[in-house]
Amino acid sequence: MKKILLMPTDSIDEALANFPDNEPLELVLAPGVYRQKVTIERDNVLFRGLEPKTTTIVYDDLSSEKETLSPFKTATLTITGHHVVLENLNIEIYPFYRILRYVENTFFHKKDS
Repeated sequence: MKKILLMPTDSIDEALANFPDNEPLELVLAPGVYRQKVTIERDNVLFRGLEPKTTTIVYDDLSSEKETLSPFKTATLTITGHHVVLENLNIEIYPFYRILRYVENTFFHKKDS
């Protein structure tokens, strides 16, 4: 499994795009705030924060929802791949609230065909 360490200034989507889809990948996020919208379309990804309470992915994408001010159609994290594992992360839609406040235990996303 290929392992990549990312810093808050790095693009998570670019890191995902730079490796072949058929290769299992572990993305390790250093502590900090990652202000970006993330889409995981590939399979076999372990997505892990180093410091569970201080590693946060947050994005403010309410521009299309300003009439209703609803965060439900504006995902910070979208997962469409199979066998995706999240560990030790905070996922937020700013400024509303934390969607996955703290993923202390592992969260699995697995689609069955």
